[in-house]
Amino acid sequence: MTSLNFDRIQTRMNELGLNQSSLSEILNVSRESVSKWFKKETFPRPVCLLSLAKVLGLTFSEIIIVESALVGTFAYRTHLNHPVDKRRTEIAEDILASLESLKPYLDEQPLFGIAPLNRPVTEYGYIQRAAKNLRESLGFAESGVIDEQALILFFRKHGTLFIPVLWDDKGDNALHVCLADGETHFIYINLEKKLSDFKFWLVHELSHIITIKMSVGEADRFADLFASEFL
Repeated sequence: MTSLNFDRIQTRMNELGLNQSSLSEILNVSRESVSKWFKKETFPRPVCLLSLAKVLGLTFSEIIIVESALVGTFAYRTHLNHPVDKRRTEIAEDILASLESLKPYLDEQPLFGIAPLNRPVTEYGYIQRAAKNLRESLGFAESGVIDEQALILFFRKHGTLFIPVLWDDKGDNALHVCLADGETHFIYINLEKKLSDFKFWLVHELSHIITIKMSVGEADRFADLFASEFL
């Protein structure tokens, strides 16, 4: 469950000399709507959350409180495996917080998501079998060219949400965000990469979905081997 961080919002409003009435005028919403937010009777719609953050000069993670013991996860696929620095981490944390707040407004998701693998290990024989089974389930031969459209449709069929981005050919490859429920996945995929790289990172992100219970290091090793074997 998410709620507004009223202490942080009110402090910032005081700094800017704003009250609920003036805030409603700037956001172009009724005073009653703003009043209901502050009384915790209603929660702002996504467009209002975005406007509120911009008006106050705050990030989503600063205006939203995720009231849950569960925490979502994220993983970057950086260009040339560059380290995930503080800037990237802060961006991903902000994206995760904003996506958590938007979840109630998502379209109804499929009843069946992509099932995780049973007891995945980084043993090569296991990875070979997993790649072969996935190829067969998608109607591909044991070897041959993979159709990226089929991969995208597979993701969409099982409820994974794609967000295309243009991060330059030397920018990060992808960002995988999994919400706190462990079932809602977003994949930011850089469209300015070569097609071969694009396919590799699609399968790489798929691997992270089906190995969600593995440790970060093990999951990364598995994903690299799995994507190479699958393609």
